[in-house]
Amino acid sequence: MNKIQLILPCLLLSCITGLAHSDTLPLQSNAVHSQEAINDYYDAVKKLEQGQYQEAYELFEKLFLQMPDSLAINVMMARAAMAQGMYDEALTALDRALILDPNNAPALLEMARLYYELKQYSLAASEVEKALNQPLPDTVRTQAQDFLAVVNTRQNRHHLVSTLMLGLQYDDNANNDIGSSTHFQLPGFGNISLSGQSEQEDFGFTQAFALIIPMILD
Repeated sequence: MNKIQLILPCLLLSCITGLAHSDTLPLQSNAVHSQEAINDYYDAVKKLEQGQYQEAYELFEKLFLQMPDSLAINVMMARAAMAQGMYDEALTALDRALILDPNNAPALLEMARLYYELKQYSLAASEVEKALNQPLPDTVRTQAQDFLAVVNTRQNRHHLVSTLMLGLQYDDNANNDIGSSTHFQLPGFGNISLSGQSEQEDFGFTQAFALIIPMILD
């Protein structure tokens, strides 16, 4: 895969999820929030835009404890987490956001980006499709459609191959005996003499199912 193909999904992701990077999600919560909290929120947004991801995440986390029902805080905290590769934290924050508003387009697109990063292309496509069913600015809609096409291309490059393997085996001494005509003694037990038993034949049938998933390396 050449560099242009690698950059394209990143640019699309930056655009479609950027509908709140420059147009910041409004801070809303049922909890009463002070002017200090409002200032902290926009300070965290600024840090996120400037690439200070850890500082931004810590501020969003502090605000979340004050306003856990804020959709904006959960979505922005997910962005700060994803920027640091904290995918579990991002998923948790986005799950909360989508519980608050299952049809929120920014949250759906962020979830699509997260699944894409995790190479869960089918889930990423599903989230983009949900977002496309919501009202979107024309530019964002076009970018989301382009991104969906990229995701679908990725999906088509992964396929399953199954193989059924059958086998027949034969053992002329399945009971691992020494034969009825053979005698042996046990040293240390007074040289007790024992005789073996007849060897027994056995047939066996084996089968195995193999599922092969070719992986496409980026």
